Amino acid sequence: MKFFCNKSELVEKINIVQKAITNKINSSVLGSIFMHIDDNNLTMIGVDTDLSIETKVNAKVVEQGKLFLDSKLFGEIIKRLPSDKIEIKNNELNKKNIIISSGNTEFNLLNLDSKEYPQIPQVDFQNKILLKQSIFKNMIKSTTFSASFDESKGIITGVLINIKNNILTFVALDGFRLALKSEIIDNNEDINIIIPARTLNELNKILKETDDLIEIYLTNNFIMINVNNDKIVLKLLQGDFIKYDSIIPREYKLSVIVSKYELINGLERSTLLTKDKNNNLVKMEIREDKLVLKSHSSFGQLKEEIVIKKDGIDLDIAFNSRYLVDAVKSIEEDEIEIKFNNNITPCIIKGNKSDSSKYMVLPVRFIV
Repeated sequence: MKFFCNKSELVEKINIVQKAITNKINSSVLGSIFMHIDDNNLTMIGVDTDLSIETKVNAKVVEQGKLFLDSKLFGEIIKRLPSDKIEIKNNELNKKNIIISSGNTEFNLLNLDSKEYPQIPQVDFQNKILLKQSIFKNMIKSTTFSASFDESKGIITGVLINIKNNILTFVALDGFRLALKSEIIDNNEDINIIIPARTLNELNKILKETDDLIEIYLTNNFIMINVNNDKIVLKLLQGDFIKYDSIIPREYKLSVIVSKYELINGLERSTLLTKDKNNNLVKMEIREDKLVLKSHSSFGQLKEEIVIKKDGIDLDIAFNSRYLVDAVKSIEEDEIEIKFNNNITPCIIKGNKSDSSKYMVLPVRFIV
């Protein structure tokens, strides 16, 4: 085996494939990258239980072969090589070793046994969906933070992805909040799948803000996304998602329209007094044309007034401010609308002019 490749391209592709390399399991097999060299390509594969990635790097191939190297070590070595031109070949004196050289630097590494490395899951290429990268990326960013990341929570560690009547919908919830994002797309397929939020977040790091199309293929257990010639296979969660429609309030006694940026800034200031990041309690007092934010701790107190447009009852209510900030930041409009019923039922947060993003947050009980 012998080939040459470009350092910057190899580093970029290693960063992609490493997103499928597990850190949770003490396994030299799943902690490694499998590579095979043929024609003019270096193909790199990373496989985890929930996420698998196959990516290709342009290479000048002199002799074909296979590589199986520790992911972290290989990545660190390539990043630190002095020249952009890299040569990788078998060590003629010891066939179990390989030589990585660049400029005046040469590494001699053990080529691991790849016989036990799992295969990347096979996905049926018949059912293809085309979607803009930017749309898929934005849908992930707008919802995954509301999923549960406690693996004991089962189905709500995933994001429901639904396509029906040319509308793509993502839904995530964790028992304290819910995120719903919808987009009109040019696709008449009907799908209803659940993908772990953790693997969607890894996919989001690969996707770019571009209108280039990605190809999506579905089977019963996996979804494969082909983006920039990288194949990304995500395992689906099995089961029925919570019937979220039944828990979203339909009627409201109070509507507040407020500047997105003023509310975010006020909420973020309210957390400055709190050391416990899991208990960022903020109280809202809504009267006439003002929303008053109040927070306190052993370090002091905050009171901040924000001008609003109010329609409905007066209300005192409290929330975990982090949940509110996550929701408000995800709305693209400059003005948001918040709808309430009372201080023990959830509020709904949305754009003032659009229902494409909708967030539900449960309040925190407080003592007057």
